[in-house]
Amino acid sequence: ELLFALSGRTLRAEPMKGTAPAGARAWLEASEKDQAELAMITDLVRDDLNRLCEPRSVQVPSPRRFLELPYAVQAVSVVVGTLPERRPATGSRVREALSQLHPGGSVTGAPRTAARAVIAELERSPRGAYCGTLAFSRGDATQAALLIRTAERTGAGEWRFGVGSGITWDSDP
Repeated sequence: ELLFALSGRTLRAEPMKGTAPAGARAWLEASEKDQAELAMITDLVRDDLNRLCEPRSVQVPSPRRFLELPYAVQAVSVVVGTLPERRPATGSRVREALSQLHPGGSVTGAPRTAARAVIAELERSPRGAYCGTLAFSRGDATQAALLIRTAERTGAGEWRFGVGSGITWDSDP
């Protein structure tokens, strides 16, 4: 998932909510549950960008599109905004974007503050790379990916892989 892309003054995020097996796009398109979850997370990200960007610059040019991969179909939205000119250096913009957008709404839920409090209460340890961020910067451009279900190697040479999911009233186990 694209947590954010920063290029010059343009800040873009592509929240992702809704996954189906490859070839099941029609099912995903018809899923009211997945559509509602993506709308909720898109609104959360839109609100996050509104805190960083110029007033009235945040737009959702693509509220729901489908990314068809060889192994799955994902529902994704696109949220973009324009950062104010007054912020001086790319590094500070990247830090600001990270502090506002991480952890990603698609792994915390909404409302974010309440969801994070519940997560902290229920989970025994920090999520680490399982739901971390990996970023790449070159010049004034940075792309940051939200790592979802990512394995990490421990200092003891073992691999750690966190798993989890949300269960809602209409989930089909």
